[in-house]
Amino acid sequence: EDYKAQFNATSVGQATVSYVYTSEHGCVGDAAETTITVYAIPSAPTVSDVKYCLGATTSALTATATGTLTWYDSDKQKLSETPTPSSSSATTTSYFVSQTTNGCESELAQINVTVNPLPTPVISASKDEACKGTAITLGLDKTYSSQTWTCTPTNVLNSTSLASPTVQATAEAGTYSISVTVKDANECENVSEAKTIEIHPIPQVTLSDLTPKCESENVAQTITATITPDGVVGNGTWNDKVTKLTEYTASFTPSVVKNGSHTVTYDFVSDKGCQAEQVSKTAEVYALPEITLAPSKTEVCQGGNNS
Repeated sequence: EDYKAQFNATSVGQATVSYVYTSEHGCVGDAAETTITVYAIPSAPTVSDVKYCLGATTSALTATATGTLTWYDSDKQKLSETPTPSSSSATTTSYFVSQTTNGCESELAQINVTVNPLPTPVISASKDEACKGTAITLGLDKTYSSQTWTCTPTNVLNSTSLASPTVQATAEAGTYSISVTVKDANECENVSEAKTIEIHPIPQVTLSDLTPKCESENVAQTITATITPDGVVGNGTWNDKVTKLTEYTASFTPSVVKNGSHTVTYDFVSDKGCQAEQVSKTAEVYALPEITLAPSKTEVCQGGNNS
């Protein structure tokens, strides 16, 4: 027949357990002894929380311990191997780990794995288009730890690291694509959508020449404004020395303006609002000669000496 007793492991170390049996006839047997070793429960492993950025490459979790590690999921279900967290969604997931020494398992240590979302920078601009010679100030929707700007096809920014750089007034006419790569407080990095900035040219105007004419000339001459660069269109304004035909042509009639030196002026503003420098041409209109006859005699004889 088996006789049993419960051993309470209340302290660490070796304990001697003895047993003495007395028969029903009062006979006492020799004492039986055994030694039981009580091991300490190990402390929980040392762990640190982990942070990733969305979509980043992740690594298997780690813990510092002297015993054998056992990993558990967020529901404290035992895992067959060390977990490697996913960074496919921005969330926080908890894992647990214990260590076992001498067959004794520690309490669970918790590791929180946080996946932070990527920043989504948005570029603002004081204006999306401007005439050459006008600076444009850029900005961001919020404050970031750092930012690096890029501008193509050529860099026309006064800085690539300022939070609010400027498209310089010296930028040549053209279309510029500007983007920015930012890093937030969680060290997560992302690039913005590109912003297009258009710099329009300042028009250059050349007027055709006017041929000097007498004031009796009533056939109009056409004066033409040539605008560069090619393809620039807009509105032209002529002064009162000519009659406007189109935005780029006018007629000059000597008999209308009479004799003198006449200055024809022309102002042009492109359809993008860019003002050309005023240009002018001088037209000469000659006065008609005035003839006065002064005869020596006003009455003469036929066939006589009338000098």
